[in-house]
Amino acid sequence: MNKYKTLFIVALVAIFASCSDNDDEKDSDNSTVELTVDYESHAIDLGLSVRWANMNVGAETEDDLGSYFAWGETEEPKDTFKLSTYQYYDNDYIYIGNNIETTTYDAARANWGGKWRMPTKNELKELVEQCDWKWEWGTTFNTFGYRVVGPNGNSIYLPAAGGYTKDSDPSNLWNKNDFGYYWMSTLETKGLASLLRFNKNKPTIEINDVYKGMSVRAVVE
Repeated sequence: MNKYKTLFIVALVAIFASCSDNDDEKDSDNSTVELTVDYESHAIDLGLSVRWANMNVGAETEDDLGSYFAWGETEEPKDTFKLSTYQYYDNDYIYIGNNIETTTYDAARANWGGKWRMPTKNELKELVEQCDWKWEWGTTFNTFGYRVVGPNGNSIYLPAAGGYTKDSDPSNLWNKNDFGYYWMSTLETKGLASLLRFNKNKPTIEINDVYKGMSVRAVVE
């Protein structure tokens, strides 16, 4: 075998190895993660491109605040949310992808299994722009939050669960019943990911430090 054929074969092996590594990062449509939260009871069709869960990841009811996750982390509870305790920081941020939906870093997929996943930035924009947001002052539940009504009249409730957002006190939950912070799967730039932020004013899409503890609301096609 001449040297050119050898180099060609080596290059092909490298390409196939790279593709295999990427496949390991992302679950296929036939997810092997065991489904623990069923679709029939918890996936709400709002008339949008995806169905939205009726409660937060880690919650047991619609108004339960649920769990809090740093972006890309999937296990909870955690004592403090600061840079030094962030799983993907070691003298610098460890790159885990620009979009972590359906990967091993997806808190919704890791905790609920099946085809549940974190929403993308575009899916969150759709929720904000195409739905009617009604602030509820404890009228339905014992928490404050938004009733989000889709184009077809169906709705979900997003509690103002607060978050672990203060570097000065990273072990205490801040802004419960005043603000909601919900991660998306989208990384904007190193160390900053997109999220939904709201209080009784109009919800907005912003960015925040990936090591802070926020809520996660799952979606499914």
